[in-house]
Amino acid sequence: MSWLVPFKTRETERSISPTRLLDTLWEPFDLEPLLGTADMAPVDFTETDDEYKLRVELPGMEKDDVKIALNQNILTISGEKKGEDTKENESFHKREIRYGWFERSFSLPGDIDETKIKAKMKNGVLTIHVPKSEAAKPKRIPITVQ
Repeated sequence: MSWLVPFKTRETERSISPTRLLDTLWEPFDLEPLLGTADMAPVDFTETDDEYKLRVELPGMEKDDVKIALNQNILTISGEKKGEDTKENESFHKREIRYGWFERSFSLPGDIDETKIKAKMKNGVLTIHVPKSEAAKPKRIPITVQ
């Protein structure tokens, strides 16, 4: 069977493995690549000892165009980037700027403090700070020498 795969690597072996087909059944179905929403609102999602932080690129959008909701530890960011009206005698040679509605949802762990979530928007970048609850923060235990 190796003659069917011109460049045999670990990845190609895994992808043609019969059990790989079964593995894909358990992976969550992700529509973002099909819908293009990840391109419209790319996100960096980071974690520190104290908080989770999301940075969302939303060029050309104002804070009033964006909605943030938290429901059962699912953080949802949605909005609409309105397109510019074309003039009667105007035609496009290339149109790459995306317009339209988007929605991104992120599952947060249960260890967050919902009352202290803060969001700010500056220069087309939305930053959301989601603090961890005190119980979830790592505790430092001092070591004494005897």
